[in-house]
Amino acid sequence: MKKSLVMAMAALTCALALAACSSPSSDASKPAEAAKPAEAAPPAAPAPDKGMVTQAMEGDGLTYLQLDVGGGKSLWYATPKTAVNVGEVVVVKAPTLKSNYKSEELKRDFDAIYFVSGVLPLSSPAAQGGQGQMAGQGGQNPHGKTAPASTVELKTVAKLSGGFSVGELYAKKDSLANKDVSLRAQVVKFSGGIMGTNWMHLRDGTGDDKTNDLTITSNDMVKTGDVVIVKGILKKDVDIGSGYFFPLIIQEAKVKAE
Repeated sequence: MKKSLVMAMAALTCALALAACSSPSSDASKPAEAAKPAEAAPPAAPAPDKGMVTQAMEGDGLTYLQLDVGGGKSLWYATPKTAVNVGEVVVVKAPTLKSNYKSEELKRDFDAIYFVSGVLPLSSPAAQGGQGQMAGQGGQNPHGKTAPASTVELKTVAKLSGGFSVGELYAKKDSLANKDVSLRAQVVKFSGGIMGTNWMHLRDGTGDDKTNDLTITSNDMVKTGDVVIVKGILKKDVDIGSGYFFPLIIQEAKVKAE
């Protein structure tokens, strides 16, 4: 009798277990909800294509620029080597974002930096929709023929005794090329610390629209408006790459303000 009762209880337990396994769960009996389509990410804001240069550094064959793009925001850009002035408002071409970029030469990490194919001063015709190309891409270089700042009061400077005028240097450039020359002229534009040197434009009231402005590089410091004495080796048709071509230039000149 006792044995029969145990066998009956075992059979009942098995039956209940089988019933539980075969019963559909309340969740399974519900129809599956259709998956919601993923919401499209909002389009990324376009990268600012202009700003004021607050820092400029050279490295890795590039020029690194920090631009104040407004709204209290600054961004970093990298462009083929080009001469850009701190404080200048520039336009950049085709900015492409690169995250977590490391400059080997500068030994600096950039969380975000925009690589661009060229840079132009905002006031240039190309930046305003003209036919020129961006600097660094074979276009006009920013140290070519440049109108002096409107704040500079242009002077007619007396020719240096034993020296040359700006107009004469252009007129005699074939015979004076690679020779020591000296002149007195006025600094109409000065850009310090660009590509490891100081750049300046000199005029003395001689020459025409194509021969009245001489480019100088020097480690000496002067300021816009100074009348200076310059000594150095005159070079003609100098191409330093990245679109920078100078029909006439004195590099590493000795410059002294009068």
